[in-house]
Amino acid sequence: GDSMDPTIPDGSWVLIREQPDVENNEIAAVLVNGDTEVTLKRVKKHGDSILLMPDNPSHNPIIINDENPAKIIGKAVRYTRDL
Repeated sequence: GDSMDPTIPDGSWVLIREQPDVENNEIAAVLVNGDTEVTLKRVKKHGDSILLMPDNPSHNPIIINDENPAKIIGKAVRYTRDL
């Protein structure tokens, strides 16, 4: 999707380095919605909560906490697009 536009354009292939955590403000692949979906978002850590922030302002952040758990799969390290 376009939630990470313009940083990562829609239709890009993203290389993910598997790791259980990322630094604040890094882009990560995150397992959400009861482990049924994966999303690519910027991770913002705030106390006991994590915000999964899209770079595209037309999308809303996802709040991760005890009531809405998630699991970081890994860090986005590169993207490419087919012509």
